[in-house]
Amino acid sequence: MDKRSEKRIKHSLVVVYGPQHSMGPGLTRNLSGHGMQIYDSQVFPINSEINVMFNIDDIPVAVRGTVRWNCEYSNSVEEQNELGIYIPEPPAEFLRFVECTDRGKSKIF
Repeated sequence: MDKRSEKRIKHSLVVVYGPQHSMGPGLTRNLSGHGMQIYDSQVFPINSEINVMFNIDDIPVAVRGTVRWNCEYSNSVEEQNELGIYIPEPPAEFLRFVECTDRGKSKIF
C-alpha cells in the first residue's frame, strides 16, 4: 500500500472549480501541499485539467490541477460527488495556507 508523501489537513474552503467553460461551486474536505479533495455535484474524468479558485484571507487564489480520482454517487440524496485534485505547481500563498492551517493559525498574511 502506497503512503501519501504529504499530510492531509481537514479543512473546508468554498471553491469554484472546473474547466474554463464549466466552472461551478464546491467545498474542500481536505488539503495538502499539492492537492485537495473537493465534493459537490460536478464530476470530471480522471486526468482532466481543471481550475480551482478560492479566497485566502480575502485574497483570491487560483490553482490549476489534474483530477487524479473521482467518485460519483448517483444514488445519493444530496448528490455529493468527490474529486481528488493534484496541484503540480501550487502557488506560495496556498503552501503557506496549508502550513499555517496545519499549525492552527487563522491568518497567513
